[in-house]
Amino acid sequence: MELSIKRGFLLLVLAILGLSMNLIPQASALGVSPSRVTMNFEPNYEYETDVCFSTQGITRLKVEAIGELAPYITITGPDENGEIQAEINNCVHYKLKLPSSFDTPGRKDGGVTALELSDETYGNVQALVRIHHQIWVYVPYPGKYLEITSFKAGNVKAGGTVPFIIDIISKGDETIEEASGKVYIYKNNNQIGVVDTNVARKLELDQPRQLSAKWDSTGYKEGNYEAFVEISYDGLDANETTPFKLGALDANLINYTRELIVGGIKEFHATVDSIWDETLQGVRVVAKVYNYSQSKEQPVASVETLTRNLDPWSTEDLKGFLDISTFNIGTYDIELTLYFSEIGSAKEMTKEYTDKLSIVPEPPKPKEKKPSIFTRFASAKLSTKLIIGGLLLMLILSIAFLVYILLPKKKRDAKADKQPAQEAKKKK
Repeated sequence: MELSIKRGFLLLVLAILGLSMNLIPQASALGVSPSRVTMNFEPNYEYETDVCFSTQGITRLKVEAIGELAPYITITGPDENGEIQAEINNCVHYKLKLPSSFDTPGRKDGGVTALELSDETYGNVQALVRIHHQIWVYVPYPGKYLEITSFKAGNVKAGGTVPFIIDIISKGDETIEEASGKVYIYKNNNQIGVVDTNVARKLELDQPRQLSAKWDSTGYKEGNYEAFVEISYDGLDANETTPFKLGALDANLINYTRELIVGGIKEFHATVDSIWDETLQGVRVVAKVYNYSQSKEQPVASVETLTRNLDPWSTEDLKGFLDISTFNIGTYDIELTLYFSEIGSAKEMTKEYTDKLSIVPEPPKPKEKKPSIFTRFASAKLSTKLIIGGLLLMLILSIAFLVYILLPKKKRDAKADKQPAQEAKKKK
């Protein structure tokens, strides 16, 4: 009899354990096809299609229209609550009926969104994952309107010819008869040159075109430059800027850590910019920190960054570690040396910089009142509460089971011995 009770108790614990494990949410995936549709606006235009959601591990979805286009979207397939049983049918059909006009031009966004629903215990429902099918409608600008979609300048060796490519597109409802541009070249905010682009004619709505120009950089040194393009079209204009480089076997230290919080070993960063059209090797920065009031010969600390190879025209952050554990709050002098060389060359090139390094106090930490265990439990998600509750229930049942199994047998035997004695006494 006792063995039967123990077996039943054990089966009960195992059943509750299995139920508790089912409380843990399972991972699921959600995708959509097609992910996006785009179209140009036409008054009262109608468009309809099917949208299908990948629903691995998902049984229910809530589907609805969203965005500025939501009033013009009608979805068929979901029930009166906007839900679909994904395991039966994971697709919906929608119809987009555009109005006769919009108040403003430009892109109008909308879509069909699907929200994964998970039936939790006690009838609660929790949203887990959401995904969108996007709908973009481009409303043309009234009259003539040109957009610059891309402006690129090529990096070349100093003295070479710099190519400029400008991609343009008409976004107005009227034909652009003619578009052309001027490219202005700047160095340190000073104009040093200007070139004309070719001419594009008869640009219709959404018709892309490309303008181009070239600038001879003969006589100009290596370094960073900027180009400004101004496109004129039928009495209107559009403009854009882009940077470019004139190259040579050179690199520049364009930034470094200028402020550190007092105490300990801190990360030190140095940003190096290559202006060479080939790879630079052995690029690193050595920084020496001085307290000139004590000595101009002996640094109080130094750091060498990691060594890297820089790709052509690239910019990279180099990191090292600086020990400032003996530093006081204040300003120190810093001398930096940039090292680099050409691939395959044993000759190392250097560039030197001097500046200041500030050691500042640690900012005060905001006082945060930690929430109690009960507060955190009350604000937790339903699934988290169920998991914690299930684990606590498992713990309590396990303790109860162990207490029952390990209960001293002599107590139960003593109770059994008393029963015959009491019965004999009653008979007398």
